[in-house]
Amino acid sequence: MSRIQQLYQKSNGRYGSPRITVELKAQGVMTSRPRIARLMQKAGIRSINRQKYRVPQILTTTIR
Repeated sequence: MSRIQQLYQKSNGRYGSPRITVELKAQGVMTSRPRIARLMQKAGIRSINRQKYRVPQILTTTIR
C-alpha cells in the first residue's frame, strides 16, 4: 500500500489505477489493475480528473 501512495504523491494525484499498475509492473511487482483500484478505493485515493476542453456549439438559425 505504501508503494501505491508513493506513486500517487509522486504524480501529484494525477495517476489512477492503470498508470500506477504500469509503474508497479515496471518495478517488478506483479499485480492487476482491479486490485490496485480496490486498494486505492479502500484508502480513499482518487486521481484528478480534468475535464476535456469542448468547443462551444453555436446555434445558428437561417434567416428567410
